[in-house]
Amino acid sequence: MFVPIRKKLGEILREENLISESQLKSALTRQKQTDERLGKILINMGYVDEATILRILEAKLGIPVINISKYKLKPEVVRLIPEHLAQKYKVLPVGRNHDRVTLAMADPLNVLAIDDVRLTLDCDIEPAIASEAEIDAAIAAYFGKEPIDRMTFDEFPDDAGYDIDSRGLDHLPEISDDAPIVTMVNSMITQAVAGRASDIHVEPSEKELRVRYRVDGMLTEATQFPKRMQAPIISRLKIMADMDIAERRVPQDGRIQMKIDSKEIDFRVSSLPTIFGEKVVLRVLDRSRGLLCMEELGFLSEVLRKFRTVITHPYGIILVTGPTGSGKTTTLYSVLNDLNSPEKNI
Repeated sequence: MFVPIRKKLGEILREENLISESQLKSALTRQKQTDERLGKILINMGYVDEATILRILEAKLGIPVINISKYKLKPEVVRLIPEHLAQKYKVLPVGRNHDRVTLAMADPLNVLAIDDVRLTLDCDIEPAIASEAEIDAAIAAYFGKEPIDRMTFDEFPDDAGYDIDSRGLDHLPEISDDAPIVTMVNSMITQAVAGRASDIHVEPSEKELRVRYRVDGMLTEATQFPKRMQAPIISRLKIMADMDIAERRVPQDGRIQMKIDSKEIDFRVSSLPTIFGEKVVLRVLDRSRGLLCMEELGFLSEVLRKFRTVITHPYGIILVTGPTGSGKTTTLYSVLNDLNSPEKNI
């Protein structure tokens, strides 16, 4: 049975000279105010990056760091614990071997979390370290408001009429409008919105159609469809986006507008031909979230003061960079909103 060391994360990082004493005190002060995990606070404050924390914890604890997005997660394993427990401790069961469960944890030093899950499952816990963003994405994917029910399409035999090669492209519109296809696509989209995903990636491979969600910049696999479902699902998305379903050899762009949970959601849709068929990506734009003011972006007060000074200059260039989903557009719109006034033309 694994027994974590008693040292806290802050002590470990100080011993490794990765943060200073003043930085640790500053982070601990904020932790008292927000009740967030210390590791997350240190990352948000820019004192240390997540990869470094994961590497140090792996070395000190002797337990592995895992990449959840590369795991073949099974819904029955993930849902061994209730959602509120997964959310509370940022943990996720990723494997089971008889009376032992492998538990991905954002904070493997949390003894209470391990004990709570052990009591809930009545079995031994084998912890693994994982990114909190990946755990959040997997929780959203497997505990969404309308999780994709695999039985919906697993019950269809191979000759259920979804084989496009045998029926031809002329039948694509009617196949794509079949109730099971509509239900699955709507469920896929609703689940992504419920999990606050910024993108939905529908990616064909040689033997299956994979769906991944990007949450907080990290891609995590949501589900896989049988290969025979690829053409109707892709076509359904293209029909919704008012794209040409007969054209499969050139990139296309479109747009979908939907009302989900009383919220107006826009989707920017793009398709790209690949060797295994068309890949479709949907960028989720939740109009109900509105614009954030600059104080809500997470800047440190001193950085925000300097940034505000720069954006008020009448000339010059500000370069905002970062990976997909990191907040570039949100930051720039917040800047424009901050600058906007009746006296200025933007």
